[in-house]
Amino acid sequence: MRPLSDREQKLVALGLLVLAVAVIWLGLVSPILAGFGARALEREQLTAAYSRNQRIMAGFPVWRSQLDQQARDAGRFAILAPTPALASDLLRERLTRTFTALGAEITSVQDLAADAPKGWVAARIDLRLTEAQLKAGLERLENEEPYVLVDYFAVAAERAFETGRAGPVDVRIDVRARHRPPRRPS
Repeated sequence: MRPLSDREQKLVALGLLVLAVAVIWLGLVSPILAGFGARALEREQLTAAYSRNQRIMAGFPVWRSQLDQQARDAGRFAILAPTPALASDLLRERLTRTFTALGAEITSVQDLAADAPKGWVAARIDLRLTEAQLKAGLERLENEEPYVLVDYFAVAAERAFETGRAGPVDVRIDVRARHRPPRRPS
């Protein structure tokens, strides 16, 4: 084998240098830099999660006060009674009282507990009243507490059809309300 010329020796040395740099870069520097980059990305994600969690935790007092307010307002949105039977009686009594105060003729009031979802009580009232009494009664049902839902509403004006003039109408209203036992003081 013949000895390498100066130029060939320089090329081989340069090749070995490039190879050494590539091995050092790929084997040592690149993984270290990739690790720094991955840790920097993870640090950014953790910082963002920490900031988000801090904002959520800052909302806890507000949520607590809203929860307390909802507990205080439970009576506005539910009939507070120890048992569903008592709550149903209170709902029927409220319907009777509302329309009797307006001068309506009540033909029947029924409990619809079998049709009510769990946690609800329901009642049906059949009555005969004028249009003005009906309007006032519905306004009272809408605005007085505890708030109720009207599930069914039917009006029959058969007498007006027979007589040809406006008069009392027969109305059927199915109403339901949430039932909640009274909150015990802690």
